[in-house]
Amino acid sequence: MSPRTSVIMPAFNTAGTIERAIKSVTGQTDPDFELLIVNDASPDDLKLVVAEYLGEHPDPRIRYLENQQHLGLAETRNHGLREAEGQWIAFLDSDDQYTPTFLETMHNAVTPTSDVIVCAHCLHHESGETTYRRRGEPGTCTGHDAMLQVLRDEMTPYAWDKIYRASRIRGVTFPPIGNIKDEAFTVPAFKRARRVKVLRDALHWYSVDESPVTSSACPPLEDCWRHVEHLKMTTNAHLGTETEKNALAVAWVLCFLNAAQTALRLRPENLRGYVKGCQEAMRLPLVLRTLKTAPFFGAAGLLLRLSPSAYRTLYGSYVQRSRRA
Repeated sequence: MSPRTSVIMPAFNTAGTIERAIKSVTGQTDPDFELLIVNDASPDDLKLVVAEYLGEHPDPRIRYLENQQHLGLAETRNHGLREAEGQWIAFLDSDDQYTPTFLETMHNAVTPTSDVIVCAHCLHHESGETTYRRRGEPGTCTGHDAMLQVLRDEMTPYAWDKIYRASRIRGVTFPPIGNIKDEAFTVPAFKRARRVKVLRDALHWYSVDESPVTSSACPPLEDCWRHVEHLKMTTNAHLGTETEKNALAVAWVLCFLNAAQTALRLRPENLRGYVKGCQEAMRLPLVLRTLKTAPFFGAAGLLLRLSPSAYRTLYGSYVQRSRRA
């Protein structure tokens, strides 16, 4: 008999945290799950840590899988999706953790037509401080409305604060885009869902990586273009209603706004050309649509075209506040 939930745990360079992540799954009050640990050819001692843990705590619900070479987060999650046998799908990064009632609370919220359940989460900082975060109004909406909310940045795009009915998302995968964005999976998954339910409960602990970031963290502009084209083709919103076109425009503008903000903060060697590429992506029709739906983001798009330095000051302060919210 298939388990109720398949929890997919991609793992890379997390030998120091993966045991904690595993225990947060095995300690669930709902025991009807399988845990698929997918080692993405991690160069640290992750394989040894998992082997020692399973040797001391054998659990038939846990399956250990390996990529023969490093494939990245997208294909590692896809590996888990191909192997999953559960009726529901969940994701947990190997440096994060669930609260003990994550699965029980999420499944208690399921109705016959709800295909995705979304929870709030807590940001866990190295200092020990935790911050509650939720984006999206608690309650139930159609999958189509949830898809538009993600495009407009009104609901979390993350893969790991949700459970998905497996039969509804069969065939949906993470595209092989270098700097993966979870919304590339979440948006088409929501498009297929009948109903999406958002909970107030913070059931996931997200570990904030506070190590210094380098200029290599700037997403290649080619990946940004591939991402927005993926959203365009999977939603067909560019052929839809005005509401759909406007939502897609917001996602497009935000993608390049965030890329420009990252570059202005990290200052890579090709900063001038990078920012120019982001400015050119601020196509006027898309910016005008964004102004109708999300005026602040639309104004930020115009500001980026006119003055990158002013954009950095104003939009950067907004991003920092929103990340703490």
